[in-house]
Amino acid sequence: MKHTNTPIIGLTLISCLALANGAHSAQQKAVQSEASQQPAVAIQDTKPVYLWNQVFGLKPQKKVHVYKNDDNPWIQELNVSLRMQYQAGWVDGQIGNYDGSRNWADGYRRFRAGWNMKFLRDFKFQNVWNVGGVNSTGEWTGDFWDNHTSTSTSLYEAFLEYNYKGSGYTVAFGKTNPAIYGENRISSGALTVPEFSIVESTVLFDSVWGFWAENDTKKDKLGYYAGIWSGTSDSNKLIWGTWQNCFSTLELSYGLDKVLLDEGRFYVDWVHSFADADKSLAGRSDTFVGSQAEDVIAAYYMGKDGRFEVLLEALWALNSNKQDADNMFGLVFVPTYHITDNIEAVARFQYATGDNSVNVGKNRYVKALQTQSPGYADFYYAIGAGFNFYFYKDLPNRLKLMTLLEYCNSSVSESNRAKNAGFTGWQFTCGAYLDF
Repeated sequence: MKHTNTPIIGLTLISCLALANGAHSAQQKAVQSEASQQPAVAIQDTKPVYLWNQVFGLKPQKKVHVYKNDDNPWIQELNVSLRMQYQAGWVDGQIGNYDGSRNWADGYRRFRAGWNMKFLRDFKFQNVWNVGGVNSTGEWTGDFWDNHTSTSTSLYEAFLEYNYKGSGYTVAFGKTNPAIYGENRISSGALTVPEFSIVESTVLFDSVWGFWAENDTKKDKLGYYAGIWSGTSDSNKLIWGTWQNCFSTLELSYGLDKVLLDEGRFYVDWVHSFADADKSLAGRSDTFVGSQAEDVIAAYYMGKDGRFEVLLEALWALNSNKQDADNMFGLVFVPTYHITDNIEAVARFQYATGDNSVNVGKNRYVKALQTQSPGYADFYYAIGAGFNFYFYKDLPNRLKLMTLLEYCNSSVSESNRAKNAGFTGWQFTCGAYLDF
């Protein structure tokens, strides 16, 4: 696995951006010079749009272009991307029968860098890497990346996409994070809460390799998203997973604009694993690609009306591969309201139940209590609220601060109490986020 020094990556990225700015400026000056030799006509303002202004200007651009020319038949766009998320959390509560625990932990939640290009009119290639942070194979401990002497990189996305004549009918192949479930389908840069709910975290998996097809739900009332995937639990996250972990996703959605809210859409997702549902394999967490359920069905509604937005989701995880675990049922409700263009109030309620099936261990700050893993609970609910502060009202996810204070409560069976399973108490999460 490749180990990359963070300063080198930063200097390389800055150098590339500087060269791109210089090339873009030269191109603009050439256009100005040529225009000055032409007959007197109205000349458009050709001031160069520097990458810094594209990212942080008064009117930042959604895509940060290193190159863009719609008239070029070969390459139409070359864009760069960067996602940085520094996050901290504080918990005060009880893990199973261990009470009075409290702790604070912080670190780079995400640090992703990459590029994408549009070429031959209908094709797109995307390449994104985790550069350190929790989503790579290292974790920041305050002095160094855990288990590494330097930052370790891992592949997050690398896929080729064909969009037929820009119509939205897309087929693709490569590695990505499948766009399923209510919270997970939203880009991590666009989330309104700092952490996924335990309901979804219990059945989530990392980015995987696969083939998929979809249409554009902004254009079509009836939407679909279907794929077949190959997951791996290998720590380097680079290799093609074995088809032993093969699973499929199928999503159907329907537009409900002007029905409940001004804008709205209803989704039904089905994730099916083709792995052998043999209870003796329960110790192999990769058997069901992290979800440890043969089937997961999620039904949810996402809507918006003016300053108000809402997500309401019901999720069922069926036929768990975990020994002594029952099916899990969960609910997630996330309403948000923009108090101003730059300040948003957010709340979340989550509920999950199922004997030994609710993975409270996915709560990263509870794990920071330096005790045994919170493990699996039989019942869990949490209610929380917070505020998000956006620096750019037109592109709110470009740069923002997020906060969320939650009260969590869980219960476990008598047989699980000795494992210190579950968590009851308070959790506060805050973070700063940059995404382009």
